[in-house]
Amino acid sequence: GEEAMEDQGGKQEEVEALESEPEVASEDEEPLQVLVGPSQLASAPWAINDLWLLQPPKEEGGAFEKVMISSSPDVLRLSDTKLLAAARPDGLPLSFGYIVHLRFGRRQPCRPCMFEKSKTRSCRRSWLCDFCHLHTRGASGAADGPPE
Repeated sequence: GEEAMEDQGGKQEEVEALESEPEVASEDEEPLQVLVGPSQLASAPWAINDLWLLQPPKEEGGAFEKVMISSSPDVLRLSDTKLLAAARPDGLPLSFGYIVHLRFGRRQPCRPCMFEKSKTRSCRRSWLCDFCHLHTRGASGAADGPPE
């Protein structure tokens, strides 16, 4: 009986240790930042929320609609990722690094993703990549920039 009580007492101490206060970073440690959505590098030098994605027409023959990007480093909107996927329906989804081309056209300087340009590798970040996925092996012309 006493052994059972001792075992339970040890478990009680473990539970209390787990419920203790979270660790606080020391003065010389930098706080950790977890990015959920695209960073500001994706659209540099422009602010990502000043740019838009194109929503395909709801009706045949309709016009594309500009939809302001609402994702940020802290928030990732599913609607933004769906629009990136729709921008190149016959291939891999475009990345957030591609969005500068929507506003300024295909000739706008960007930062191409080195993984997407490779014949042997592909980018694991998909649409979350801060680098442009337009200039990839076999990229389609569907992503030439905004319709004039």
